[in-house]
Amino acid sequence: FAPTRPPPKSERDYFSASVRYAKYDISHFRRQTLTISEAIRPSGRFSRLDFAIWGLGIPIALYIGSIVLIAICVAISGAESILTDLATLSVGPAVLVMIYLVIVSLIKRLRDIGRGWFLVIAAFVPFLNLLFLLWLLITPGKADI
Repeated sequence: FAPTRPPPKSERDYFSASVRYAKYDISHFRRQTLTISEAIRPSGRFSRLDFAIWGLGIPIALYIGSIVLIAICVAISGAESILTDLATLSVGPAVLVMIYLVIVSLIKRLRDIGRGWFLVIAAFVPFLNLLFLLWLLITPGKADI
């Protein structure tokens, strides 16, 4: 790609040219590290990306992991074994973790866009929940505006 400005003639010209062309501040695009303990606490806010990861991505991965675990246990030991029963029982705690992560993520995302947490109820209404999640994914937060 071709440069848009001529090269500077001296070091002083280079410095003044770089200051002159540095119009855009990109410091707000830097992403802060989110720890697991911050992510699972209901306090704070979630950006759209954090919501997509913690509220949708991880619960979906847990769900798929549970199904794969059951399928592997059935393939190895058959449908009528204790191993398959244990794998099936492990789905219950995984579902509870998924529900917790989704509710916490919804509360944090609603806080980020400036809405009340009571809108979490919309996530449990069939068909409305898909529109609600889409709305949460595309609405910029207060800091993003």
